[in-house]
Amino acid sequence: MKVKSLIGGILLLAVAGGWSTVATSCCERQMCQNLRAIKPLIADRYAGCCHLPAESRTACLQTINTDIGDAFNLILAAKIACDEGNNDLMREHLRRLRDILLPKIVSGANGQIYNTMVAMGRNDWITLDTTLTLAPQDPCKNVTMTIVPQGIVNAEAAGKAVEDQGGETGVTVVVPAASTQAFTTCTYNVPSGTTFDMRFGEEFRGVMLGGSFDLARTNTPIPENGLVVAAIPTDLQFTASKYGHKLRLSLDKTNPYNALRLDAQGKGVLGVALTLESDSSALVGLVYVGSTIYFEFPVEVNASWTSVRLMVPRTRPGNDFTPVNDLALIAADGPRTSPPPIANDPCSDLDGNGIRDGADERIYALMYSLECDSH
Repeated sequence: MKVKSLIGGILLLAVAGGWSTVATSCCERQMCQNLRAIKPLIADRYAGCCHLPAESRTACLQTINTDIGDAFNLILAAKIACDEGNNDLMREHLRRLRDILLPKIVSGANGQIYNTMVAMGRNDWITLDTTLTLAPQDPCKNVTMTIVPQGIVNAEAAGKAVEDQGGETGVTVVVPAASTQAFTTCTYNVPSGTTFDMRFGEEFRGVMLGGSFDLARTNTPIPENGLVVAAIPTDLQFTASKYGHKLRLSLDKTNPYNALRLDAQGKGVLGVALTLESDSSALVGLVYVGSTIYFEFPVEVNASWTSVRLMVPRTRPGNDFTPVNDLALIAADGPRTSPPPIANDPCSDLDGNGIRDGADERIYALMYSLECDSH
């Protein structure tokens, strides 16, 4: 299907629904954010189909086109539910949208962990500098952990760790909390009154942050050069709030990529898969709410492990903290104003942007019909 006919079909759906495409309201901004989030997933699905043998490729591409049509309808339905103030229905539409396009957290060939759905982009940022300290009473306790071929993970993550190895279990050892070799996890609290600034599409100043996280040290020797997994996050519960709206972030304990990596100076990166939840009307219309997103925060741990400093500088782009690959950012941010050059073969890449022409065509059609500018 060429872009003109696809656009025409989508526009007919929009007109039939009696919907205006002038993106100015809060609900329309959320709709365009949701479109931006899923564009890389469309590109990723096309790339997957185009790697298949010819006899399987056609059916795969047909399935994608059906899913894209369903995704468009769900984005539009969520916007209409937002206009009507029906948060429960809006949540359901966005849950179904995630089920269709399946955003994931994956490990690349170079070992880098990244999201297949774009969250923060190049123009977004966070400014945060706060030091969490051990909870004042009984901060530490034993915890059950699992040793898998990749290393130490939360007990809940053992299954996904095996999947990550292609289903080959290797040697897996459960270390119960009641055993003499048990790992110890300790709670670190966010100081009262902590605030941060951020840009996520628009700027927010003085966002309140509260909560805590738990770390279980691996007791791995730290070399003079390079980073090692020095601890595993076993829990995290943060709340960010502004103007009465609250966003809850909680650790996905089933994710095998949760890890604190440090160098010999105690500096490194806290990598955590966080599930975002909110009941606030200003947030529930975003596809990110209900999703699990992988974050990486720069940290510094003191020698006695009594404090952990989170230091996120304004100078680094937001996509550094919610990692994605370069092609995902290209898909999320374009095309902007004109149709990309398209070959007859949907698996070609005529403009050389790394995105398959079929994906470029569908992405542009959605942007055109919804009149959504790049985020």
